[in-house]
Amino acid sequence: MPNRPRNEEKQPAPSNEPRETRLEPVGEIVVEHHPAPPKGPPNKTIHPRRPLPPVPDRRPETKQD
Repeated sequence: MPNRPRNEEKQPAPSNEPRETRLEPVGEIVVEHHPAPPKGPPNKTIHPRRPLPPVPDRRPETKQD
């Protein structure tokens, strides 16, 4: 048996539970309602969505001999 320090022998096996994270408070904020989102910068735009692939209206007919 290899020589290990005593504190390593008594450490528990790592668990699958996440560690606790402490968050610092950021202070108070004010939330305001606006009927529409603000306009973005004029030189930036969001790319258009790619069109969906075509979907057939009915099943293809099968050939019967």
